[in-house]
Amino acid sequence: MKAEKTLFILLLLIFTISGIAQKTAIKIDISSLDLGEVQVNTLGISSSSTFSTFNNEKVLTVEAGQLPTLMKLSILNKHKLIDKKMIWVFNPNVKIEGPLENSGSLKILPENDEQIIADKIFIKVAKGQEVNDDLAFSKPYLVYLAQEKQFYGKDYINRILTSMPDQLKNFWAYKVLNKYLKDLERIGYDAENKHFTYLTAINKLNEEQKFEMKGDKNLLIDFSFSGCPPCIVDIDKLVKLNKELNDQLDILTVWNESDYEIWINSSKKQKDKITWLSLMDKNGSVIKAFGVKVFPTYILINKNGDVLKKWTGKFPKNIKKHL
Repeated sequence: MKAEKTLFILLLLIFTISGIAQKTAIKIDISSLDLGEVQVNTLGISSSSTFSTFNNEKVLTVEAGQLPTLMKLSILNKHKLIDKKMIWVFNPNVKIEGPLENSGSLKILPENDEQIIADKIFIKVAKGQEVNDDLAFSKPYLVYLAQEKQFYGKDYINRILTSMPDQLKNFWAYKVLNKYLKDLERIGYDAENKHFTYLTAINKLNEEQKFEMKGDKNLLIDFSFSGCPPCIVDIDKLVKLNKELNDQLDILTVWNESDYEIWINSSKKQKDKITWLSLMDKNGSVIKAFGVKVFPTYILINKNGDVLKKWTGKFPKNIKKHL
C-alpha cells in the first residue's frame, strides 16, 4: 500500500473509466507502417483516456473492454496528442499498413466495411462538422459517442438513441449510452452548456442524498478519491478556504469510490476535518457527467449554476478573483 501511494505522489493521477466486461488483449502490428520522419516512441494507440506508445517496438498490446470498439493511432507531440487514424477493432490482431504521412491511405487489416464508416466519422469530427444520420446510426458512431459522451449534451445523445434502428439496440455501446442517460437523471448537469443544478450521491450514513444549488453562494466542487495522496493533502487547504470565504462560497467534495468502508475509514483523521458536505460517487456517474479524468479536479460554479473555472491536478489559485 505504501509503494502504491508513493507511485501516486510521483505521477499525475489519471482515472481511466473501464468497461464492465472482461478485457480483451489487442495486438497492434505496425511492422508494415511507413513512419517517415516520425519517431516510433512518439507513436501510440489512444483509447478513451489512455495512451500507450510503441516504445521502439513494432507490436503493441493494449486492452479493450468490449469488442468491437474504436481506437486511434496517435502521435505524441510536446505533450499533445495528434490523432492520425480512427481504427475499427473487431479482431484481437490488427495490422496497420501504408504511409503515416498520408493517413487517408492507411490500411487496417483485417479489412471491414465499418472501417470505412469510422474513417468518415473521423473526418467529420476532426473538422468539427455534424455527423449526419447515415453515419450516426452505425456501430462505429455508437462506440465513438460512448467514449466521448461527456462532451455531448444529453438531449443530443437521447435523440440519437431514440432514432437508432432496432437491430443496434442490443449493441454494447447503445446499452452504455442508455445507462449513462439514466444515471444523468440523478445529476442536473448540462455538459454542453456547462450548467449545474443538482446531483445525487451517497452520504456518510450510506444513504442517497441530493445536493441542490441554493442560489445564494458560489460553489466549489472538489473531485477526489481516497487513493490520491494530493487529494488528501488538499483537505487542509480546503479547510482554510472554507474559513476565509464561507460567506461567499460553498464547498462540495465528491469522492470517486466504489467501496463505502474504504471511503469512510481510509485517511480518516484527515477526512474528519471536512465540515462541508462530502458525498461518495459510487457508480462514477457524477465523475462521468463532469468529464473528470484527473484527480484532484476543482470546478467553480457561480450562484446561477454556470461553470466559471476548472482546475485539473492542482489546487485553485487566486479563487477570489473569480467570485
